Amino acid sequence: HACRLKLSVVTAGLGDDGAMRCPWSVAEEMEEYSTKHHLVSSACRLTTEEELLLLQLCSPTARDRLSLTLLNRKAYVTAVSSLAQLPPDKSLTVTLGTEK
Repeated sequence: HACRLKLSVVTAGLGDDGAMRCPWSVAEEMEEYSTKHHLVSSACRLTTEEELLLLQLCSPTARDRLSLTLLNRKAYVTAVSSLAQLPPDKSLTVTLGTEK
């Protein structure tokens, strides 16, 4: 999943004409990557910036919603990306969704 997502990042800005479009669903790959993240080697892991880009590509249409797994991953990655600007005496809380 990580390798497919890396390819998706590289081809993301090459246009919408389908010439370089990857034949897999970025949302499905992100879902699998998120659940198996702890098993992915550090060399293959996505950077914070790559994950944020891919999560934007997974943005749902008006009738679809991001899965709970992707919503929570987005909250976590967004929080991690903002840590650099956080003053040392402050803390950060990440609110995650739960299943009903």
